[in-house]
Amino acid sequence: MQEQTEGSSPTHEMEQAVVTLLQAVRDLRHQLQATTMAQAADLTSVINAGRDMVNVIRNVALASDTDRLMECADKFHEHIEHILEVSYILYPWVNSCNTLWYAICHLKVGTRL
Repeated sequence: MQEQTEGSSPTHEMEQAVVTLLQAVRDLRHQLQATTMAQAADLTSVINAGRDMVNVIRNVALASDTDRLMECADKFHEHIEHILEVSYILYPWVNSCNTLWYAICHLKVGTRL
């Protein structure tokens, strides 16, 4: 066991470990931000695909094709799940926008029904 250099002050190794840990946390934060931005960029195409699926669901429902309707509903649910996942990732950055968060929560509840 190494002895500390002064009473309760940390050793050089401990200080270096803390500095290294802080740098790793910063690096991780930058990686998470980059991943979030990539996911957010993909969000537009996912939303457009979801909108198209709503039109297909409407047409299939009007045709009374229940098997196809369930298949389309499952695909639509996958799109919504992806949007929700990205929204959860983005939440720390949009935390100040409570209206958006409430809309996301209502969307999640609405897709479960």
